[in-house]
Amino acid sequence: MRPVRIITALVFATLVGTLTLQVAPARASEPTIQLRPSSVTAGDTVVVSGSVGPAPAGSDCATRVTLISKAFTHTHDFAGLPAVAAAVQPGGAFTVTTTIPRSTAAGTYSVSGRCGGGNLGVSATLVVRAATANTSLVALGRHRFGRLRTPEAVVARAGANQVGFHRQQEGISFGPWAFDIAPDGSVWLLDQVNNRLLVWQPGRPDRPTRTVPLPFKSGIGLDLVVGADGTVYVSTLAAQEPDYLYALSPSGQVRWRVLLPTDQVVGYLLRGTDGRVWYHYHEPALAWAPLTDPAGRPLAAAERRRLTSPHQPVGGGLRLATASPSSHERRFTLIDSAGRPVRAWRVTSQTELGALVGGAALVGGDLVVTLEVSQQTSSRFLYEYLVLRLAPSGAVRQRFALDARAVWGEKQTELRVGHDGRLYQLGTSPTSGARIARYSLNPVQPAPPTPTPPTPTPAPAPPAPTVPTAANPPITHPDPAAVPETGAPTPATAGQPATRWLIAGLVALGGGLLAGLVAWRLYRARSPLAH
Repeated sequence: MRPVRIITALVFATLVGTLTLQVAPARASEPTIQLRPSSVTAGDTVVVSGSVGPAPAGSDCATRVTLISKAFTHTHDFAGLPAVAAAVQPGGAFTVTTTIPRSTAAGTYSVSGRCGGGNLGVSATLVVRAATANTSLVALGRHRFGRLRTPEAVVARAGANQVGFHRQQEGISFGPWAFDIAPDGSVWLLDQVNNRLLVWQPGRPDRPTRTVPLPFKSGIGLDLVVGADGTVYVSTLAAQEPDYLYALSPSGQVRWRVLLPTDQVVGYLLRGTDGRVWYHYHEPALAWAPLTDPAGRPLAAAERRRLTSPHQPVGGGLRLATASPSSHERRFTLIDSAGRPVRAWRVTSQTELGALVGGAALVGGDLVVTLEVSQQTSSRFLYEYLVLRLAPSGAVRQRFALDARAVWGEKQTELRVGHDGRLYQLGTSPTSGARIARYSLNPVQPAPPTPTPPTPTPAPAPPAPTVPTAANPPITHPDPAAVPETGAPTPATAGQPATRWLIAGLVALGGGLLAGLVAWRLYRARSPLAH
């Protein structure tokens, strides 16, 4: 066959050199794929051409070919992989031009093709170089432990007798682990042990104003977000049935439910700025999948797959790409809908950096991220959260530390950035209950000088009284949910299995077969929340 191929190739080259462009291409004897150029920088275009080989008239291969590569953008989709479609000309030839997203990582990618329900049987290799962007260096230096930020307010409290806690000598122990701040300012807490939601009205933090029973007959709730219209979205985990996203009315009635994209891991929910509900999971690959459209209606599976991305949506058509070159460096890049880098930060620290906690958010055009920071001393393991507000110029507008052990037992959604641009943190303790604290993300501004009042007589006026001011006054009441450091769980670093997703299981009706099955699934799902 090799001499025949050589002769055929020589004849074909001669014909191409002598025939005019108006002549239809000769039928190729075998399928081929060529790339021009075969080495590009992310953001450049590539011409993909070739032939499907002999194709009977009227067959699928005679009209269309699907070209598949992880380097492509999601113009089309095949089995979850990016793909582009090309029209097939008489004789089997095809040509299509596609742009490689600027977010594509540097590497070597295979380009293959399918038509008529089968593979072409050939492939080509594309080399992609990473796109460059203006990157701001943020050098944090060494973190100083023990200087935790005081919250500006506590927006919700519940006593130990108002929420459920599950204690086990060996295995999983947990209390409430997920909450959300609704657009109207109400606070919603998932009390999964009691299979219900607790709700606080704005400005009434001392006790829940009402409870909402959850309608699940098996399994438990895992995470929740509240939509602009009051719809409550709750994800579930069950031992003997698939995992679902439930859309509930404010009183707990089921409006609809859809299957979650995967039942292999425990993921968490995010409410996008456009109204979509997103689901973040780690297996079979790191992904952010939209579960609803902006109006809160469930998405069809094909549309969901088309919009799924490894990068977090942060609003304004932007997504956040993250990288962890080492335990002392984190990189954040905002990319637009075409995959082009918009802004980038390189964050370095002399202290070890762990996972990105609770996702990221844009506040006033600045990127807000929360990172784990840790240090092993001779006597104890130091572990805190570091909140950073990064300006586009690279300046650190705000930086403060939070207690990383505020939640007792297992964790799910312990940090949220609300619609008001403030950060909220959940704290729990079996002895004091639960609380949700609020932290300002606004940079501290210098206090204005106190004006001197006018004098009523020509006599010299007494000096004006000094009025102390503060951008974030400290809370004077005791912390009702402070958790002692003794016995706190050791956190996972970015490269180790974490217990962040290890939840649920043993709560279903207090144990038994259901609890065992759920716990087994959670054991399989252990994964750090690193991006």
